[in-house]
Amino acid sequence: MMYSGYPNLTLRERLDTVPVIRCAPCAPSVTAEALQRRAQADAPSTLRLGMADGVAVWRWTDSLGRHHAVQAADGTSRSAPASDTAMTAALAREFLRDATAPLRYAGTLEDSDQWTLTRTVRNQMPLHRWEVDDALGTRLYVSPRAADVVHHSTRGERLVAWFGAIPHWIYPWQLRRHADLWAWIVIVLSAVGTIACLAGLAIGVWQFRWRRRLRQRGLAAGTPLPRTPYRGFWLRWHHLLGLAFGFTTCTWVFSGMMSMNPLEWSPSTGPSRAERLAWSGGDFDASRFAVGVDVALALLGTDFAAREIQAIQVDGVPYWLAFAAASRTRLVRADSAQVMDALPMRSLAARAPTLLPGARLHRVDTLARYDAYYYDTEGLLPLPVVRAAFADADATTFYLNPRTGQVARKMVTRSRWNRWLYVGLHDFDLPWFGWQRPLWDVTLIVLSLGGMALSWTGIIIGWRWARAVATGTTAHRR
Repeated sequence: MMYSGYPNLTLRERLDTVPVIRCAPCAPSVTAEALQRRAQADAPSTLRLGMADGVAVWRWTDSLGRHHAVQAADGTSRSAPASDTAMTAALAREFLRDATAPLRYAGTLEDSDQWTLTRTVRNQMPLHRWEVDDALGTRLYVSPRAADVVHHSTRGERLVAWFGAIPHWIYPWQLRRHADLWAWIVIVLSAVGTIACLAGLAIGVWQFRWRRRLRQRGLAAGTPLPRTPYRGFWLRWHHLLGLAFGFTTCTWVFSGMMSMNPLEWSPSTGPSRAERLAWSGGDFDASRFAVGVDVALALLGTDFAAREIQAIQVDGVPYWLAFAAASRTRLVRADSAQVMDALPMRSLAARAPTLLPGARLHRVDTLARYDAYYYDTEGLLPLPVVRAAFADADATTFYLNPRTGQVARKMVTRSRWNRWLYVGLHDFDLPWFGWQRPLWDVTLIVLSLGGMALSWTGIIIGWRWARAVATGTTAHRR
């Protein structure tokens, strides 16, 4: 899990593979209709312009979470019926950047298999699964409705997941399809595990012979006792391993429970709908986009190879937000044709009080380095950002991204607690230490091996006790 997680298709991977947008022409009427769809959905990323099988396509998500796609040139639907494998094969080859890639159709998914369990992917069912005859064992899932590749994995990623993410998350598809049941099973098991860990730690400390008291019978005075009173091999080592690795094992089980956000105790780190509306300057207004998307593409220049464009609104001003890569963006003001790499920091700082109009803004600064709550150990989160801290009951802090014009993160008291109780304890993602490689790697590997040894000795002891109870023999207490 430290080096290979659950296979998915990240924004970075998607933008690295999709073609550069060629939109000549992008019909104004189709753009206007797409913007109206964006207004109805009321979410920043629900409308995207990109390429699909050599043509520019508007993709959007409606209020019910269903995905749609139309050609930008004439409004012709690109959402294909589930039986259309020819189009999804072409999309798969476009994603692979190989027009002759050897593909094998592996069926249509009406519901999730092991690799399509996330809500975002499930909302795009049915999916076509394509196997690529390459050395990596690549597998692609393509949505006919969205005219898009929605998942990508290799044979190695899938194999590692069976030894990492799937057992770690208790993630077999037969259970994970039932999201609420799966969540409660993980929460209950981790809660019971935490209690068992705490009980074991308490007993282990109590039983440990700190002063190595002397035996009075059978041994000469002064003969030291072993530190542990347990004589059996597995019991003795379980005791000693528990003293050495029990605390970190306990914190991992507890923080695993916190990762499930039990009872939704920690709020989202994204802005609320009211805060999004306040930041955007009211409801999304499609009529403000006087500059067409084809004009915006021309204004971006030849040095900027736009692979995706979104329509956003900040303080009532419309913008086309263009992505050349996940970390390379540019803005085109859609009412005046002004091109900019980022919004002025001063304007974001001046706009910050509108996010919480009833609270006092007590600090606004520019964050040029990650802090304890806005950070990424791989350095992928953009910098600099504007940090706006409010003196409200929740000590709310917003992080504002000038390159996208959006609220990048929101932190309140409980989400800050969750940062330490979940991410801090589970990943050892702590200030200073989380950035020290390979010290962090070595520490976690040693602690993981110790926790695994502790767990296996506990399993063996438990199995021997259960077998003794079942057979009516005497269980060894020592």
